[in-house]
This record gives sequence, structure tokens and C-alpha cells, in this order.
Amino acid sequence: MASGGGIDIKALNWVKTEISEALDQIRQALETHVETPDPAKLDFIVANLHQVTGTLHIVELFGPALLAEEMEQLAQALKNDQIKQKQDAYEVLTRGILQLPAYLEHLSHGHQDQPVILLALLNDLRAARGLPLLSENALFAPDLNVFPPPKAAPTGAADARALAKKLRSVYQSALVGIIRGTDLPAQTKKIGFVLAQLDGVCHSATVRQLWWSAQGMV
Repeated sequence: MASGGGIDIKALNWVKTEISEALDQIRQALETHVETPDPAKLDFIVANLHQVTGTLHIVELFGPALLAEEMEQLAQALKNDQIKQKQDAYEVLTRGILQLPAYLEHLSHGHQDQPVILLALLNDLRAARGLPLLSENALFAPDLNVFPPPKAAPTGAADARALAKKLRSVYQSALVGIIRGTDLPAQTKKIGFVLAQLDGVCHSATVRQLWWSAQGMV
């Protein structure tokens, strides 16, 4: 899924209003159900959250889709009478209904999709269902199907292991400089040089993917 700089703002703006209106209807249905329990209201909530989740998957928004999916699962559990602490579930579901459009608005202003921002809410939704909590690592979702552009066939038999050993001290020295905040442009340039050299002698697609991604980060 696209995240961060890969967000299609045009597509997001196209669905944002529709999703906000759907969530407003879901909120009203939930408030009515809390006051006077009605299975039909829960059916409505589950069905509409499912539609919201599907829409967010279509526009490839990982964080919002994950939040909507957790909300849908909690609503389904309420519908199946699988939740003991119903009041707590209603409260956290309401928080999700209010926070999702706010997060979409945040993304529409050009901010990156960072699901870790939603971690506390996601875990509260999961806790309401008695599920294990998510860690920050669980929300790291890079697109591993993207590979660096092809390069010319090797002209020699350079030893990547020997080169890595030779450049190790340069890399470590530059890394220490970055940690200490000493002349960051020069230190990152050194690390970029090391990564480019390693990329130059490696020809396995998966290994080159590592060096290519690291160069992009630097």
C-alpha cells in the first residue's frame, strides 16, 4: 500500500467527505443503540464500517484502513454479543469514529501516513476484544515489491566482502559523527559513498534493494 509520500491526495480528497458523512451516520446509530439497544443499529454500523474499510483499502491508505478494520471488528463482536464490557467498547468505538476523519484531514494536508500515531487507539480497540496489543514494529509496512533500477553487467569480480571490510571504519566513523551531531552533511555524504560502493559490487536484486533503500534514507 502507498504510504507517506505515496499518498494520492486527489483520491484522498475524493473519498474524505464521503467517509466523514458515513462515520457521522455511524456515530448517530451508535448513540441511538447505546440509549436503546437495537440489533438493527449494530447491523447498520457493521455494514457501513465495512464499506469505509473497503474504500480506504482501494485508495491504499494503510493507517486509516487498519483503524477502520479494527473498528469494524469491534462492532462485529458487539453484534455477536462477544463483549463483556460493552460501555468501554462503545466509548473506544466512538473515539475511533471521531479520530478517523481527523486523521484523514491530517493526511490531506500532505502529511505522511504514520500508523504509529494511531497505535494507542488501535490497542484500545483490540483490548476491548481481548486481543494481544500491537507493537510499533507491527505497523512498519514498507513496500518490498519495489526494486532498484537495473544496472550494467559487472565488468570485474570485485569482492563485496573485502570491500565491506575495507569501508567499515569509514562507515562507523561517519555514524559516530551523526550520533554526536558533528557536521551532519559531511557524515551523511560519507555514509552515502559507502552505500554506493557496496551497491556497485553487489548484483543480487535483494541485496541491492537493501543498499538502494539505505541510500534513499541517507
